[in-house]
Amino acid sequence: MLAGSDSTYPPAVLFAVGLLFVILVLLHNSTVISRLVDQSTTLAQRLALLESRIVERESRRSRSRRRCHLTSAVTGLLSRIASPIPVGGGTPAATATR
Repeated sequence: MLAGSDSTYPPAVLFAVGLLFVILVLLHNSTVISRLVDQSTTLAQRLALLESRIVERESRRSRSRRRCHLTSAVTGLLSRIASPIPVGGGTPAATATR
């Protein structure tokens, strides 16, 4: 009866199908997690690139502002140096009292 029997034990078949289902679910979750890790890595890299661009632009702006302030300061100094000295020597106040 055991050697030629075609009967199967139903709980064993149910257990095998359940085990196969669990393995498939775990495989699916593994692939989803791998994809999410890859996306997270890509997102972190893109964020780092954007942050570096922002820092670079801010440093360029601050350098150009410093140049603007430096240029206006130099221009102011040059205009003071290049201003004509009143005839008669001395300061303008001294020439006004003469």
